[in-house]
Amino acid sequence: MNFKDFKYVDIALGGAMKRNNVVSLEYEFKIPQTRHNCYTTMFRFKKEFKQHVESTGSVRGCNEMSCWSDYLWFDIDSEDLNISYKNALSLVEGFKSMGLNYDDIKIFFSGSKGFHIGINSFKFGFKPSVHLPEQMRFTAHRISDLFQVDIDRKIYNHSRLWRIPDTVHAKTKLLKTELSYDKFKKSIDVITKLSGITKKRLPNYILGEKCKSIKALVKITKQIESKAKKSDAWERPVQSEKMTRIIKEALEYLLNTPVEKGSRDNETLLRASECRKVGIDKDECYDLIITWNKTNKYPISEDDINRIVNSAYTGKGYDFGTNNESLKEARLESAKHINIENDN
Repeated sequence: MNFKDFKYVDIALGGAMKRNNVVSLEYEFKIPQTRHNCYTTMFRFKKEFKQHVESTGSVRGCNEMSCWSDYLWFDIDSEDLNISYKNALSLVEGFKSMGLNYDDIKIFFSGSKGFHIGINSFKFGFKPSVHLPEQMRFTAHRISDLFQVDIDRKIYNHSRLWRIPDTVHAKTKLLKTELSYDKFKKSIDVITKLSGITKKRLPNYILGEKCKSIKALVKITKQIESKAKKSDAWERPVQSEKMTRIIKEALEYLLNTPVEKGSRDNETLLRASECRKVGIDKDECYDLIITWNKTNKYPISEDDINRIVNSAYTGKGYDFGTNNESLKEARLESAKHINIENDN
């Protein structure tokens, strides 16, 4: 393991809301037998991360900590798997044109409608830093623009959860599957068939070997760093820790509160929109809504959930504001809970 001090990750086993469980990568943690909805943070941290989560009960605030990721990951997703495949193929071939071998490129089918493409961080000249997620975000944007590929640009933050390899996507029941370039090139049908096959599991967290940098990739990284430092782009405003926690706990309250038949679509959209607001990606949101929907006396169909979640994650999305009665109740209850904790 490179940068051995950065050995701590947060895990969520059985759903994205079951996070705030920091473990050391010195030991292989156990995955539930079902392998459904299992995640780790994309970035790994020093011991201060573990201490912070144990003392606060939350990963909130970790954006002030140095971190490391062995790979720069690209999340390519679309409602049409054919479009995702075309974009992923363009990105892989683009990296090949910049001096990488196909064996240097990690390729995963996500288990749903997309692909995860990873390049060893050493090839870009990255180093552990509090600014690493921002640096990776700017670099990924530059590369995706260069090859005209659509990627998810919201994944580059300290606390981002990332689906564990060879675990099951709740919606499709398919595995997040590593692909060799030869298998990736064959067809989508071959890829989805491979994703349905149980096989020997990969490590829960993909570590990278130290390797030589690629001049063309380092050049992009340096250009991005230079622009960012001039514009002070690494600095970004953050909400107060208390407000951030209220919003997060309000979402947990909503996801534990069933609704009546007449308001299901609007209440589903509210929960999906709040998921997006706190940085949960669309796949994780879908998993959470599916679980919550089962608690309702009259659940809506999975097709309706898919439609509503897609709507919440399209464009600027929806902001219900604090006048929404359900959201107002959730935030008031969360604020009371936090104030009681502080009084104690």
